[in-house]
Amino acid sequence: MGPRVKISSSTLPRMHFTKEDVQHYREVSDACLAEVLAKYEEYLYQSERHIDERRWKTVKSRESVVVYKERLTSDADLRHKSGQDFGSSSSSSNSSGAAYHARHDPSTAVETVSIAPLSGPGAALAAGTKMPVLICTATMPGTLEDAMYGSYVDDAASFRRRSAYEQDLADDIGMLATFDRPSQTDPFQFVGVTWVLRSFPGLGAVVKPRDFLLLQRIGLSRTSRGELLGFTITQSVPHRDLPELSQHEIIRGKMSMCTIYRQMGDLVDVFVQMVMQPGGNALSFFMVQETATSIMSVGKPMDVAQKKKLFWLMRKNAVEASMAMPRSPSTRSSSASSSSSMQRRIQRHESDHCAACKKSLTRMFSTAVATVRSVNSACAPSAA
Repeated sequence: MGPRVKISSSTLPRMHFTKEDVQHYREVSDACLAEVLAKYEEYLYQSERHIDERRWKTVKSRESVVVYKERLTSDADLRHKSGQDFGSSSSSSNSSGAAYHARHDPSTAVETVSIAPLSGPGAALAAGTKMPVLICTATMPGTLEDAMYGSYVDDAASFRRRSAYEQDLADDIGMLATFDRPSQTDPFQFVGVTWVLRSFPGLGAVVKPRDFLLLQRIGLSRTSRGELLGFTITQSVPHRDLPELSQHEIIRGKMSMCTIYRQMGDLVDVFVQMVMQPGGNALSFFMVQETATSIMSVGKPMDVAQKKKLFWLMRKNAVEASMAMPRSPSTRSSSASSSSSMQRRIQRHESDHCAACKKSLTRMFSTAVATVRSVNSACAPSAA
């Protein structure tokens, strides 16, 4: 077994973001939203929520959640015959992805979502990978507000907590920058950059850990017909201050994922597009299955929302209980000045601890230091 190499979000190099960086990230997220909104409107308005199974193959399904991958077909006529049906081919993704930066106008991204040609970050990423484009359709009982509340994160602690609730634990998560926070007009607004480290238990001898540098955006938008939507975007972005961590035997992966939520009576309609570029020589079939499994969690925001509410209530009760503790006359006189600082200390502690068992969420993510085993055994195949 090779030496243990330690890397964590706390030991990453300090990153500096210029105005140009932030503007570029906004343009990328606008383009990602426009790209997937265009697909969703095709699915919703043109195909009446039906998937063309000649072009999309079911990978996984559970109850109302279905994950599809784009079929590889040699039938050149298929695309012309089903030109009005939902979806886009990898070949069209290749050409449109190459032209993405030249054609994209972020100022009209949301308003022009009905334009048919597929272009955007997802198409550009798909053009450079052998992995198929994945989409997911689902419905879940509840409200759009709860779906957005369950999806919302704005710091590393809330990111870890959401992942723990979804049982989708990464090895480590770091919030590297925050650009936008909620406003009165968009109470779920958030734009920031995160770093995620993920390994593959049981496959360490053949699949190296992956890390991802991700632009995160959450917010509200509308369709071309005025229907209110919630969305989350997770999009790989580069940055000069955080190059690939190859010296730690970690491969930099790339991904483009956009999830859309829309109220549909008593249900929330969910639509996801995801493109993954795992890097290295990872087994394609394994990565498709892993990615599909992760997408299956799209139905969990409602559960996460309820757990968040419970967490908030338990934290509130803990603060109130601490403030109600009996004090001696000498300490009572200074309680007014110390109460606010005590509350802040409790909230800081509780923000990254489970409200029920009090365990550190940071430690649940590998005790704040992600330990990665370098596989150098001569008898093991080279890691992908």
